[in-house]
Amino acid sequence: MKTLKHIFVFLANDINRMRRKWLSLPLIYISPLIFVGLVIWMASLFFIPDEEEPVSVGVVNLDDSDETSQIVSLLLEATDVDAGLTLIGLEEEEAYQQIEEDDIAAYIVFPAEFFTKMIQGEESQLEVVGNPNRMLESHVVNEMIETVVRHIRNSQANIMTINHYATSFGMDAGEREALMLNQFINFFLQTLSSGAMMDESESTHHISSGYEYFIVNGMFIIISLWVLITHLILIQDVRPELRNRVKMFGATYISEGAAKIIITFGMTSLMSILFLYIVTRVSGLYIVGENFIRVFVLIGLYILVLTMILLLIDWLIPSFKVTLLAKVAALFAVLLFAGSIIPRIYFPIYMDGIFDYSFSYQALSWIEDIMLGSRFSLELDVLLISTLVLLALLISAGLWKERRPR
Repeated sequence: MKTLKHIFVFLANDINRMRRKWLSLPLIYISPLIFVGLVIWMASLFFIPDEEEPVSVGVVNLDDSDETSQIVSLLLEATDVDAGLTLIGLEEEEAYQQIEEDDIAAYIVFPAEFFTKMIQGEESQLEVVGNPNRMLESHVVNEMIETVVRHIRNSQANIMTINHYATSFGMDAGEREALMLNQFINFFLQTLSSGAMMDESESTHHISSGYEYFIVNGMFIIISLWVLITHLILIQDVRPELRNRVKMFGATYISEGAAKIIITFGMTSLMSILFLYIVTRVSGLYIVGENFIRVFVLIGLYILVLTMILLLIDWLIPSFKVTLLAKVAALFAVLLFAGSIIPRIYFPIYMDGIFDYSFSYQALSWIEDIMLGSRFSLELDVLLISTLVLLALLISAGLWKERRPR
């Protein structure tokens, strides 16, 4: 109860400090909007391709097995996939050369032992090599391939079930392998001929021919800057006299930090809701009610995690100048590994693990899927785990600072 009282005291103090700056706050919050908007406008002029021109993509097969060759042939011949893409079978050297000559937007690589690993239940990831001169189109290809991979994993689970029962009935290895290949081809054909794959192809092609992709990423960057701005406003100009006074009343760093997290989260979330509503109305991006809630949940968790990171840096580094530099660097790293500055496709493949566990990438990726791909699902595992881990670190840091002089 005493802790809650201290939190409310800090909240009242922070709100009064924000109210005293009501004249300058609108300009402070609008400046990132203007800057990022100009950058998006200039980027769209350079990177938006011609709507009439299809995206050419190479397909490289490094697996010598007949099974993978059949799968690649199906992919090349699939009419639904090439509705917005032109798929071309190439050798790896040819694909690299065509990237250099800017003839293709990207190429897809089926790795060695692709089918063998798949039927054994091992993960076999397709690789997408992008064209540096066609960043947006390469991102579109990567999104399409991620959809294919999701369907392959679903098919893999079904195939492993079939393999289990076939083994139980005493079927020999050759027959089981032929059965699994036939079943996988059936699943794969259903995927390529399904409405889901067609919708994905049309959606990503629509993104490549418009500015929606830039709008969503720009919105994400602006919200991130708003979090940093709000945090900096709250931590600056805190007088030593006030700190000594609250210490005499038994207030803790945790109470003070909780108040700052609440204010930062509340203000940035309200502005983000308004901003998201305006963006969807002006840009023509249609989001149904329940998806609007999903997007807000993702944005809210992202704001909360980023706010906790900035506060943790503030507690761990005593120097204000060094702290400010560390916060800017941390924000840049968060945006970099969100894929909002440079798409994930242009990072080395061994860095995929960083993206898979990056809270910012997970948030932005699902926001893109919902706003641009009209998905009706989301995963919050990484964001929730990041929130719990940072909460534990903040409590530990707060208790540690209580033992040190303010």
